[in-house]
Amino acid sequence: MRSSPLPPTVHQPGPPFHENTPSQALAMAGWIVLWLAAERLLAGQGFTPRGQLAVLLGSLAGLGGLTVLVGRRWLFLLFTSIRFAVTQGCFLAAAVLLATLAARDIVHRLWFTSLLAVLATSMLTVTWKRRPYTPARLGFLLVHVAPALVLMGLLWGRLAGVRAEVRLSPGVAVAILPGAGGSEQVHLPGFRFRLERIDGARSELVILDDRERELARKVISLGDPLTFRGYGFYQRAMDPGDPAGSAIRVVREPGLWLIRTGFASLLIGCVWMFYLKPGLKRRQAAKEKRP
Repeated sequence: MRSSPLPPTVHQPGPPFHENTPSQALAMAGWIVLWLAAERLLAGQGFTPRGQLAVLLGSLAGLGGLTVLVGRRWLFLLFTSIRFAVTQGCFLAAAVLLATLAARDIVHRLWFTSLLAVLATSMLTVTWKRRPYTPARLGFLLVHVAPALVLMGLLWGRLAGVRAEVRLSPGVAVAILPGAGGSEQVHLPGFRFRLERIDGARSELVILDDRERELARKVISLGDPLTFRGYGFYQRAMDPGDPAGSAIRVVREPGLWLIRTGFASLLIGCVWMFYLKPGLKRRQAAKEKRP
């Protein structure tokens, strides 16, 4: 008796990409590796941090425009997927945690900026999808615009901000600083600062104008900087090769208020969604039940 042939195996297609968490995680990991390699390559070619950021923004704009033209529907499904939002959140949280444990600055790295850009775009797409907005959905709106506010603040700081460090000896005044991380020299606008004296882990700084008139003076320490016209002057460390010298870090973050606004928006939105809104609903329901 001849056995009947087995039926052919039917291949079961997997879930689409916007519902496939493992595939999304692999894609996000590849995205990070891509920009890590791009950052190293651009730095090797002599690109300044601002130049590297310009390449990133141009690449994101070109890639986004091409994807919108070719696969608008696919991109919309991906950016409005809850699974994708969770995947992005996990990657960002892991990056921040590792950076905190290792005491590394990742905010000014291309790969972190690219991750935040994807998250902000995804959140704004969800915000567009869920319109119109009512007062009851204030929390939802605040939470979903928060990443975009943080991203704009970071970009503003990287494009127009200042991060420089200089080692000084008492009596030396400077108005031009070497840029940090291979960036351009920093010219202080209309003033300079001078190291007056060193007292242990503290340094006394004086801000002078072009006519040598004193504009500000303060003894700074590791956690107590001198702030002048949006610039922060921080005590970094003593120079081991020069006991009479001190390392001063100069920072200007014009987008810091946007970053703080973004985090405040996230916090207020979460409080509204998870605490205030349910309480208001219960109170309204109780009023409707009353005779």
